[in-house]
Amino acid sequence: MPSPSEVPFARSSGFESADGFESVPPAKPSPDSPPSDVQKARAADLFLRGALTPDQLSRAKASRGGFEAVVGKSNFLPAAFLEVGAASGRATCQVRTSGVDYRGRSGSWTGTGFLLGPNVMVTNHHVLNTPAVAAAGSAVFDYQAGPDGRPLAPRSFVLRPDRLFLTSPAVGGLDYTFCWVDGDPGRGFGSVRVDRAAFAVAEGEFANIISHPNGRLKEVRNPGETTSRLQESAMGSAR
Repeated sequence: MPSPSEVPFARSSGFESADGFESVPPAKPSPDSPPSDVQKARAADLFLRGALTPDQLSRAKASRGGFEAVVGKSNFLPAAFLEVGAASGRATCQVRTSGVDYRGRSGSWTGTGFLLGPNVMVTNHHVLNTPAVAAAGSAVFDYQAGPDGRPLAPRSFVLRPDRLFLTSPAVGGLDYTFCWVDGDPGRGFGSVRVDRAAFAVAEGEFANIISHPNGRLKEVRNPGETTSRLQESAMGSAR
């Protein structure tokens, strides 16, 4: 049986005109203008976590340019970042499924998801678009290379949309799906710690992406991407 394939999934930039051509996006605020409330709250949060000094906090709150210089462009992080990243990686899985995708095409494909709890996984709607597609799928953990460069032995868990399936469409929605994973995978792989605060991430901040691009072994994209581009870097690309 051929392995599932994955092709890039492109999302709208948000600036398309009625004829399909992109219009000019809104102008960026001046670097000398005051930072937004979101940026101020993010700087304060980083200061409380010990990631910013008092001087850096003052600069970040003085102007948008100061915020970008201190927060948006700095790649200095607390040492615990490595532990949090490793834990998030363990809880990240490849989603394999087949059926009729969100565009009405039949086939098989893969994507990326991660655990939010012992049995609750979140992925994209364009990966798991219906309960039938989810019921045909599985969550595969440890599909990655180990420290010696050799592939680990992956572990597969059955998806149970009959127990939990909550989704928001890729078009006109938020492109997410929550689904139940049978077999208590969280016992061995943990879960991703999420921040429910509205100011958890500010635009322009560096982002680290853990995924299975094009169905490959798990990979990490390190800070070359910023949150302004995350709309084009979906959690799990699917055909």
